Amino acid sequence: MKYDINQRMHVVDDAIERCANPFHKAILENYRRHANLEVCGMWEQILVPEMTAPDAVYRIHVCEQLFSAKGMTEVSAIYRMMVDTESTVIYHTDEHIMVSDDGLMTDYISHRFWKGAQLQAQGVTVEDPAKFYIVSQSIICFFPYNSDALLAGETVFHGADMKVRPCPPEEFITVAECREKLLPRMKSVEQIRFQGR
Repeated sequence: MKYDINQRMHVVDDAIERCANPFHKAILENYRRHANLEVCGMWEQILVPEMTAPDAVYRIHVCEQLFSAKGMTEVSAIYRMMVDTESTVIYHTDEHIMVSDDGLMTDYISHRFWKGAQLQAQGVTVEDPAKFYIVSQSIICFFPYNSDALLAGETVFHGADMKVRPCPPEEFITVAECREKLLPRMKSVEQIRFQGR
């Protein structure tokens, strides 16, 4: 069954509709825009001053490895890697989110489209390096936000429950499809910016 990319953030959509706190709503809106731009491979628009603090710190835990990045140059390299490896398309299921004055936490199952060759480079055994696979695993993230509701960083933990299966052609979601379906529904930076307490 193919995932409906329009529904990947439905838990966040619902939280935004219910949220009565303007600061918390701005954080949720920032997170939704960030996540959809990431899937569309348009990371440059995530790192604009209206979305992300210039000294943002990213910490990504994968198995026993920790990838750290501080500031726009180092953080940009993480996003470039995602685009270069054609692994930006991610679908969320079973998502739970919490938002506070400190930021946002989310817990979900990530279903990410990876080319076999890229998985092999990470030590994962696949039958055909030329084909795409769906990698599913639990993810827990903390996104701190500053007082202007700008993203101050990411701390991401990948679960040990990774499952890999071949992606049938009819289930594959392209970046072009993400852009076609998500971008027309996306609010502009001006529409989501926090206007102050």
